[in-house]
Amino acid sequence: SWLQVRLVGDGVHVTRDAFGARVSVVYNGFAISRELKSSRGTYSSSDSRTLHFGLGTLSGDYMVVVRWPDGTLATYSAAQVALNQFITINYTDGVHIDAPST
Repeated sequence: SWLQVRLVGDGVHVTRDAFGARVSVVYNGFAISRELKSSRGTYSSSDSRTLHFGLGTLSGDYMVVVRWPDGTLATYSAAQVALNQFITINYTDGVHIDAPST
C-alpha cells in the first residue's frame, strides 16, 4: 500500500507551498510522518512537493493527520483518504483525489 500527498496552503494563514506542514499516517498505535521542506540543506537541492508514504500491508482503520505550520490540525479517516491514491489536501477545502499523471 502507498499514499502520495500534496499540500496547498491558503496563502494567508499558511503559504501556498505549505512548507513546514507535517503529515502523519496513524495506524494501530504507530505513526509514519513526513514534513514538507523546501530543501535538505545541500547546495542547489530541492525536495519534491509531494510527500510519499510506503505503507506495506497497511489496511483497516487508519487516519491521516495534517499539522499545518500555523498549528491547525486536520484529521481524515480511511473513508476520506483511500490508500494507493494521489491526493491533494487543501488548507481550506480538504481532500481532493488526483488523477495520476501519465
